[in-house]
Amino acid sequence: MAAKKVLDVVKVGFHGHTGDDRSPESFLFPSCMASLLQFLKENYPIKTIYSHGRSYSMRTANIEILSASGMAFALLWHPTLCMSSTDLMIAIPHEKAIQRGFAWAGYGYDEIENSKNSIDIIKKRITDSIDRNMPVLAFGIFEVPECYIIAGYDNGGDTLIGWSHFQAFNQCPVEQNGMFRKDIHDKDIWKFVIPSDKLKRSLTVNDVLSFGSGIMKMTAVDGYHAGAKAYDEWIKMILGSKDADDAALQKNYRFHHAILFNLAEARCWGGEFMNAHDETVAGAIFSNIHDECWKVDTVTGRAGWEGLKSYENLTRIASLLKGIKNLDQLAYEHLAKNYR
Repeated sequence: MAAKKVLDVVKVGFHGHTGDDRSPESFLFPSCMASLLQFLKENYPIKTIYSHGRSYSMRTANIEILSASGMAFALLWHPTLCMSSTDLMIAIPHEKAIQRGFAWAGYGYDEIENSKNSIDIIKKRITDSIDRNMPVLAFGIFEVPECYIIAGYDNGGDTLIGWSHFQAFNQCPVEQNGMFRKDIHDKDIWKFVIPSDKLKRSLTVNDVLSFGSGIMKMTAVDGYHAGAKAYDEWIKMILGSKDADDAALQKNYRFHHAILFNLAEARCWGGEFMNAHDETVAGAIFSNIHDECWKVDTVTGRAGWEGLKSYENLTRIASLLKGIKNLDQLAYEHLAKNYR
């Protein structure tokens, strides 16, 4: 083991923070898996797509893992308007999403929970993995229990080096190339996922679409409203905003906006996955949902949260959301009928 080693892993980040022309990758686990698979030179093409008046580089690995995990089919709504609703791994649930992502990628893996009793084992497993040129995934580093990728280590393994979507919003030491540096003893780190041997893919497209329809059918998971019930709560909040004060309107708008584009991206990439695998009926519906989400956003436009002061706007948004809910139902019915 060297004192320091860093692998040349492609950066992950929210849209506008990756330093390239990449299409949005707002779901952390699939994005980190895409960088892992890109580093391992797996055959997931990077395509050029055109949308919103410009071209983007689209990593198909991100789209395939997002869909295979089940996340592309989910929608969550927390009663307290908690932003954790945007973490669609919760709907799968979490462990199952990881298992399905690696099954589609065709790799084995081990998970190790972070604790004072496991830290020496973790340190050795991470340094051994990096020494054999295998990046590591981990969850929870900037107070958010979501995925990031470890690309290296320093100080014999006491310092972790890598990429996180949230590092742009947190002050932390960085390498010259921009990778974060974090103490392996950091209390926020939840667990580590260490990839192992290359295996055969153990999921089929039928498995993905059948599992996806099951996710769409759910109405509750772990304290969150899901699927059709999430839409109902969303519409109820929008219509109820007519009686809200400015502070409540701002909170409602922030949550509405986050969930809207969370849904738009999930369905857009789910549609891309289905279209690429000859499921053009549900794929087209998912793509349409993405477009309808953008129509919702234009209702308030530059007015932002103040646009919710107009009851005409609220009723228009509610109507569009009902239409999106109906589209989701159509996609679910088609998938449930054709994939078992």
